[in-house]
Amino acid sequence: MSSQQKNAGFTLIEVLIVVAIIGILAAVALPSYRDYVTRAHRTDGQDALVAGAQKMEVFFARNARYHKDNVTMEDEANISATSAEGYYALQLFHGDASCVAADTSCYFLEASATSKGGQDQDNIATFGLTSTGRKTRLNHGETTRLDGWK
Repeated sequence: MSSQQKNAGFTLIEVLIVVAIIGILAAVALPSYRDYVTRAHRTDGQDALVAGAQKMEVFFARNARYHKDNVTMEDEANISATSAEGYYALQLFHGDASCVAADTSCYFLEASATSKGGQDQDNIATFGLTSTGRKTRLNHGETTRLDGWK
């Protein structure tokens, strides 16, 4: 064997540098990815609200009002208590800021983030949709609803 023959391969330092670079990239990318996934799951709640509003309109067309006494939202308009993917829990309220509470001529649907997939860590705690089509959101730690879902 010749003394000038060179061994092929990587040194330990080279491997450590590559691992460190990959670790830094992952540390930067992971929070951005989690934020993206959380924002993407918002559509689950928004879709559930729109579907619920459509079912409420069908209920109204059949009954000439949005509410019957002592009937749950599941029975009333066949609205599920959770969104399709389970990231939001739905609630139906009769009455909102534009009409008297328990009024049968209006409703307010609300989707609240659940703990599934850490969705409750999103900065938007709930989305709302009224019988007039008004979209609202409530951020964590705030008491005032904001207009729009964005």
